[in-house]
Amino acid sequence: MSGEENMNRKCPNGLTSDSLREQGNTLYKDGKVLEAIEFYSKAATQAPTDPKPHSNLSAAHFEIGDYRQCIADISNAISTSGDANADLRRKLAPRLMKAHLHMKNVQGAEATRSQLKDHPDNEKFSAACTNIRTALKTCRRAVPELIQQVPRYLSTLHDNPEYYAVGHDDICSQVDDVMMQKATDDPTSLFFGGIGDARNLYATLIDITRFEETHKGPSKRKFHMTVNDHKASMLARDLVMFYLLDELSNLIPDGGPQEVECLTVIFYLFAGAIVPPFVAQKIQDTVKRAYDALCSGDDVLEWVQVDNRSMGAICKSLDSWQDNLKSTFTTSSIVAISTKQVNESYATVLRTIGRPKYFDDCNTLEMEFFGITGALWPPKTVVDAHEPLLQVNREDSWKSNKKYVCQNWEVNVTLIDGESSKSRRWEWVSSGVGFDPFEMKDAFQVSGQSATSTKSSCLYDDVAPFFHCVAKSIQKLRNRLTVEVIVGEVTVMLDKIQHCLLDREDLYPQKYDRVHLSNIP
Repeated sequence: MSGEENMNRKCPNGLTSDSLREQGNTLYKDGKVLEAIEFYSKAATQAPTDPKPHSNLSAAHFEIGDYRQCIADISNAISTSGDANADLRRKLAPRLMKAHLHMKNVQGAEATRSQLKDHPDNEKFSAACTNIRTALKTCRRAVPELIQQVPRYLSTLHDNPEYYAVGHDDICSQVDDVMMQKATDDPTSLFFGGIGDARNLYATLIDITRFEETHKGPSKRKFHMTVNDHKASMLARDLVMFYLLDELSNLIPDGGPQEVECLTVIFYLFAGAIVPPFVAQKIQDTVKRAYDALCSGDDVLEWVQVDNRSMGAICKSLDSWQDNLKSTFTTSSIVAISTKQVNESYATVLRTIGRPKYFDDCNTLEMEFFGITGALWPPKTVVDAHEPLLQVNREDSWKSNKKYVCQNWEVNVTLIDGESSKSRRWEWVSSGVGFDPFEMKDAFQVSGQSATSTKSSCLYDDVAPFFHCVAKSIQKLRNRLTVEVIVGEVTVMLDKIQHCLLDREDLYPQKYDRVHLSNIP
């Protein structure tokens, strides 16, 4: 088909490419640029070898400030111009120059100048290139200095933000099949701002493994996850979880008592305000292990890297959890706080929105037991091995169980912000321990599975499989995964990452494939 035939080929409604362009031109002159783009696009589709619709599109996209698309349109027009290539280049060169200048693309603008030697505005274009280059150099020096010297926001009235050790946001994986199917040699990079209890990070790891297992064959793709929070205690608690999940990943698929006990410790660390003695001891051992590694400068874990400037604040939180909180907050005091808050919360929910679904899905006896004792039921094998005196299934013994729990169980110290605890500010402590663990029943389902329809024997049976899957994911991704830990206000940290103001590895990302910001304060 000749070029003229192509231009005059009719669309289904009888309009030729030229008539579509004419309608677009009329709309463009009337200031209806977006509508004009629609007609120009149809004309370009109707006559793909005609440069004129692409030229029109470049003018329209320039008009609305879409300079990147304007440059692409000019490239398409020139590539289809054939014998008229040189004339069209000269005609479109001023627009191309201006588009590059608007995008501050000095290299592209200077490459275009060779076509504008005889243009009356050539000297102005040359001066604009020089000015933009100077301004960019100044910005590259000035922006980092401003970030270092000037606070991003006015100081907050709160000298120490509240500590929400357990979140209540819906779990949201940050990868999907579209992202995972995209071929790339670069690491997939994700940023979690306000990471909180890291539930979204864990769901993301599970989804990555699910995708790789579905698409069989060895995967070489690497993953970089930057986790950030303004509370050092939050990241210290996550770090303790990372240690335990790493330990569990090395026990899978043993299936023996060690694996079950490690999973039990993870469950209680995450969900329990008070914990059995053997769990408390394991938490203390893990806190010390993390503290010693950070203080000595040793590697934390093979797949975890703590930012150098964040180590001091995280160490401070870890140090506050090493035994000295036992004398400040007794088990009885934490039981009183957590049961009071949860029972008041239940009453408010029932009065305002009715009975939540998870009330019916969870084990009613365990919920009542928790409302009295503040304790969650361990799995049966752990009860037999460590808590034979805890008669969880006998309602007539729950008052004595409360006494037993208060005398023998210990506080989950990671739910208490070390800085706040110094002044015994109970309203601050309550934000860490006064949560409803049974909300996790439906939230912590393994990706790809629906919530169980039958009542569970205990909350552990609902939540533990999620963390087991996280550990399996770490086992498979360990050599291709980096989790970078950074303390600080999210916008400040993103600025510093962008302008290379943190002491990071050269290969760490400055830009991310996806950024997740928590909506929880």
